[in-house]
Amino acid sequence: MRSVTLLAVGFIVVALLWTIQIPFSPYLLVQSFKNADCDCAVVEEALRNAPAASPALRYGLNSDLANIRLRCARLLALRDDPAGEKYLLEVLHAEDAHAEGATAVAEVYLLSMWEQRNGPLVADRARLARVESSGDDAGELKVLKELLARYPRWIGGLVRRARLYQHNGEPLEARRDALLALLKDSSQFEAMVILAQVDLSINAPDDAYLCMDQAVRVNPQLRRDQRDVIREIIRTLNAERERQRRERRRETPVL
Repeated sequence: MRSVTLLAVGFIVVALLWTIQIPFSPYLLVQSFKNADCDCAVVEEALRNAPAASPALRYGLNSDLANIRLRCARLLALRDDPAGEKYLLEVLHAEDAHAEGATAVAEVYLLSMWEQRNGPLVADRARLARVESSGDDAGELKVLKELLARYPRWIGGLVRRARLYQHNGEPLEARRDALLALLKDSSQFEAMVILAQVDLSINAPDDAYLCMDQAVRVNPQLRRDQRDVIREIIRTLNAERERQRRERRRETPVL
């Protein structure tokens, strides 16, 4: 009888320990990012799939280490938690010289998050990668259309297709997909850049300027990365305004 009682107590203790471990294990995983020998890919995969990881990841946003804050923000964003994307967007505006590396990482994390979130599974991504590497634009467009029909919330897919349309001289289709991406996430600065480039190509420099201005407001790094496009927009805009001034002068009656 005593052995049965001890066995029952043992089961209860194990159950209690397991119950306590479940909510705390994500916290331990977050802290493991500090370790020099941490396999970050494995830890991120575990946190991404853990059902109760969001509180631990939000806790990680307050870490003293930028590496942990950025990784936790990316994982939160992938889980559709707005706190993660909000933090990454804030980092883009950091003015501290020591944060320059962090701003570049935040930009990469945002772009990779939009590419991955709500997107295809591994097999579908592999199929898309194969047709993309073949240089078959028509084939790539066909696969993208199919995948976007199955994954309508995939922002990265809309941006991919917008770029493909833009590359193939179909500005209206490119504009449509970029706008759809922005409807799903108004901070998608890559879609804003595509809109600016498309508007410039169809001789709408005012719209191009507004789109690029908004993109730079969201991601100040674009002021450097898109310097040539910005200069071309301003040059075209000034030329268009000068043309309009000449038109008005010609139409003004001489008294």
